[in-house]
Amino acid sequence: MPNLDARVALLERWVQEHAAHMTDLTGTGGELRQEIRDLRQEMRQAIRDLLGEMLSLREEMDRRFDAMDRRFTWLAGMMVTGFLAVIGTVAGASWGLLQIVR
Repeated sequence: MPNLDARVALLERWVQEHAAHMTDLTGTGGELRQEIRDLRQEMRQAIRDLLGEMLSLREEMDRRFDAMDRRFTWLAGMMVTGFLAVIGTVAGASWGLLQIVR
């Protein structure tokens, strides 16, 4: 069994190593906190950028849907006009046939 001085020296060495590890751990913790802060800031900026892009995309989609609405209105108007023209033609032809048959 080692004497008391050797045991005290061993304990002092362990305490010094422990203190060195704690100092390293404290420094690493500070670095980690700073990295987390930086990451948080980057995430906030990325979210702001994404929201801006989404807003511009929404505006672009609104413009395109408005254009589609106008085209659909024109198309529906042309179809109704064509349908009325066909009905008028059929009615006129029928009326003409009725006049000939009488």
